[in-house]
Amino acid sequence: MTPSIGLRLDDLTHAYAGRNVLDRLNLDVLPGQFVSFIGASGTGKSTLLRLIARLEKPISGTVSPLPHGTSRDVNVRVMFQEDRLLPWWTALQNVQLGLRGRETDARRLLEAVGLAGRESLWPSQLSGGQKQRVALARALIHKPDWLLLDEPFGALDALTRVTAQQLLEDMLRESPRTVLLVTHDVEEALVLSDRVVVLGGGRVLKDLQVDLPRPRHRDNARLVAWKQELLDGLLH
Repeated sequence: MTPSIGLRLDDLTHAYAGRNVLDRLNLDVLPGQFVSFIGASGTGKSTLLRLIARLEKPISGTVSPLPHGTSRDVNVRVMFQEDRLLPWWTALQNVQLGLRGRETDARRLLEAVGLAGRESLWPSQLSGGQKQRVALARALIHKPDWLLLDEPFGALDALTRVTAQQLLEDMLRESPRTVLLVTHDVEEALVLSDRVVVLGGGRVLKDLQVDLPRPRHRDNARLVAWKQELLDGLLH
């Protein structure tokens, strides 16, 4: 298995309309860690993922791999809140987007996300949760070093959301990698992550280590206490 690659954010700064949304932000994410970012709207969470994915260029600062000296290119994939499937392609074709000769892998991933037998369906024939499963399979088929998740389950109903979270956790257990998640759901962050980072004022306000064994129960006393602590901090 290819070793995981972490990342370092060094004095990362970015602005829109003259206002800094990220202000000399520094953070290390260790190889194979799952880190969630929470914070009020407008605190730069999605901007941070876009900078890491090289969809935008920072005003200053750098994003670099850990450990330093990594010689190969870092493979980065982003999964958004919108599934962004091509409506004129089937589920199987969408998973293989940009690839050739990977049909076997695509079928295996669709089976892993619970969509065996639905490979030939169009996106219009899939539910919202099923479309997000296709989007997840499409991201994972590339075996990314950095998997960036921008509120991927935000539009799902509560039950489908929990099911999707469990599916993601199961797949990462089978194929660990470095994951960054942006979410407004504090409980989601605590259930899935090794660390929960609170952003505010363009910087890190809190970096919580979630040292609980998996799978995690949502009524775990420590998890409930952390959830209340984080919510109190976000509200006040």
